[in-house]
Amino acid sequence: MKRAILFLILAACTALSVNAQDTNAYIEVIGEAKRSVSPDQIFIKLILDDSELKNSVELTEKLLLEDLKESDLLKKNNLFVLDQSSNLYERWLRRDKKINRKEYEIELKNEDEVSKLFLVLEDLEIYNARISKLDYSGEDEIKLQLLQSALSNAKLKAESLLKDSKQTVGNINLLSEDLQNILHNSSYFSNSSAVVRRALSGSVSGVSLASNTLDLNFQKLEYVVKIFVRFELVNNTDK
Repeated sequence: MKRAILFLILAACTALSVNAQDTNAYIEVIGEAKRSVSPDQIFIKLILDDSELKNSVELTEKLLLEDLKESDLLKKNNLFVLDQSSNLYERWLRRDKKINRKEYEIELKNEDEVSKLFLVLEDLEIYNARISKLDYSGEDEIKLQLLQSALSNAKLKAESLLKDSKQTVGNINLLSEDLQNILHNSSYFSNSSAVVRRALSGSVSGVSLASNTLDLNFQKLEYVVKIFVRFELVNNTDK
């Protein structure tokens, strides 16, 4: 919070801060860079519950896995079991375990795969599903690139402020950075095709519908880097 307040004050003032001693003179500026990218990690949470399904959880799970493989949506390590609960009951002298609820999360790469998944779910009458998270696999690389751009922008800003003075920008005395990334989460999808499409086109943050089909369109993820930089000042004898 303190850093955010400092950023706001400095951005509003855009002031030149010079130390009282010439040997320690400096200028403080803020550099900023941003970029928007399409998410390539889309996480869908699925819940199979006996009370909501036409068939049992076990049979629905079997059919779901078959359809995911057939649709080329089941990849290595992209389907996770998050939770499962069961009813225990005695049948004669043998104890059986019956699963009545199971929760999964599947990771997909793009809108086409998500569209195919929801069509599979619709065919199996599985409606308890939602987009739980959107992410980008190259976040670290983007962060590095944005830091470099923000630093360049900060130096340009400092040079612009000093263009009529007798001093120039020297070495970096202090640097702090703040990375912000805006992710869009969805709401739950309802239990009919028409309602699903209305949800996709209106109430789901970051998701829009291009037509009356499951042609999804995700908003891009926006990454923003702000850096606070203190440059030492060097006397320019030529001015």
